Amino acid sequence: MRKQRVVLLFGFLFGVAAVQPVSAQLVDIFSSSDGLSGSLGSIIGCDLSARLKADMDIEPLYSNAGGSCVSQVPRNSGEYFTDAQCLDSVQFTRTGQQQFCSQLLDKQQLGNGAIVSDGWTLSPGGRYDIGVKRLAGLTQPYRNSASYRTISTGRGECQLEMRVYKNAIATVDQPPLIAFHGGSWKARGFGTMGIESVAAHYTNTGFVVFAPYYRLLSESEPNVECQSATITEIVDDAEFALQWVNENAGSYGAKGRPVVMGQSAGAHLALALAVNKSEQVAAAVLMYPPTDFSEFVSLVAAGQYTNEEGLRVLQGVLGTDAEQADLSLSPIPENSFPARIAIDPERYPPMILFHGLADELVPASQSVRLCNAMAGRALDAGYDTTTDLHQTLECGPNSSLHLITEGDHALDICLTSSDVLDAVCPAGGQDSREVVAALLDQTTDFVQSVAREDRNTTGSRGGGALGYVTMVLTAVFLYWRRRSAFYSGRSGDTLSRKYL
Repeated sequence: MRKQRVVLLFGFLFGVAAVQPVSAQLVDIFSSSDGLSGSLGSIIGCDLSARLKADMDIEPLYSNAGGSCVSQVPRNSGEYFTDAQCLDSVQFTRTGQQQFCSQLLDKQQLGNGAIVSDGWTLSPGGRYDIGVKRLAGLTQPYRNSASYRTISTGRGECQLEMRVYKNAIATVDQPPLIAFHGGSWKARGFGTMGIESVAAHYTNTGFVVFAPYYRLLSESEPNVECQSATITEIVDDAEFALQWVNENAGSYGAKGRPVVMGQSAGAHLALALAVNKSEQVAAAVLMYPPTDFSEFVSLVAAGQYTNEEGLRVLQGVLGTDAEQADLSLSPIPENSFPARIAIDPERYPPMILFHGLADELVPASQSVRLCNAMAGRALDAGYDTTTDLHQTLECGPNSSLHLITEGDHALDICLTSSDVLDAVCPAGGQDSREVVAALLDQTTDFVQSVAREDRNTTGSRGGGALGYVTMVLTAVFLYWRRRSAFYSGRSGDTLSRKYL
């Protein structure tokens, strides 16, 4: 039952076709030919999912009312100002729940840079409290959009959207962070929600978040002009996004080398930037990343990888069945990052990785091999599989891998109160969730310190051993404090325990 709910959650959030739905209503929705029918937007997206939104603060803007400059939270579309003198104007466009759902599920709109509008908005997706780290008490970021790349393809002119998130529109000299959505390189849909739901955790620690869309392998998503791309072309989009951020960050109040992060397929793209453009990246946060195409192919050949969804994705990535793939041919060598990093580990920026040992879609060995490469160990060096909840592997002096024993794919996502789903947390049980939340808290603090030090030290690789040690020790302290509170009489999450 737990696995069925995790698969459904992954489909709900990241656009992968769900199996074994938990209600007749969801059977009708997810059995539709495209996996995400229009009824999904009206039934779940615009009604039930709205109940997942957290109460969040909003940085006010200013309006000129009767000759007086008045501070207010914008509710309606129009001209506002970022200063108390009402001199610096900005355009604000209201995005309602129905409009948000329509855009989220319209494959011709989502990520299509040809139809972006100028100005700032407050996206309902920025309030969706669907992460292990909760949003309540944080400030909801404003969102802007731009068209960052136009490519002539065999299907027409593909334009790609860049979304920008920040708490206060007028702030300057903030570090940039580039966040890549997940979706197996073939879907945008609810991968967008995955990014929007974590954006506030970074904007609230001082970052400006840049979230680029990229071309996809799929022929069903997105708009037809951006379909049927190769993995090489998708990586090229990620590199172009980095170049665009480097050239345009100042227009959004950002400055310095960006931190890169991503979930699943998005983590692969963040890693590609950290390796291919290492001198331009301050640090990387990689959530359950596919890191090593060579290992994937080898596992398939040995009969050790049989996940049906993963095999379909691999076929789309490689252009052939994995059993028939030649390890020496593109795109395998250039996307086998552990072997590349092992040649000279010190040239790469610090990386923080998260992976669940129960992840069947992307095996944890993908992250372990990357960590071993950065640490100068043999790529297939083992690790402790008997740890109670969590273990940290040192990946060189400034990098670390957090292995979550109960963790499944999408372990940073958690639905704890929903009329659609019972409690679904791929991070595992209550204790495991608290460990992940504490580690994610320290990760955002860590990358902030890396970005700050990077700006102050030309060519710095950021962070430092002290920052790493502080992050780990603080996470351990928070975990034991929360664990002690839990077992000393705090009311348990019986519903969550029942269904996990």
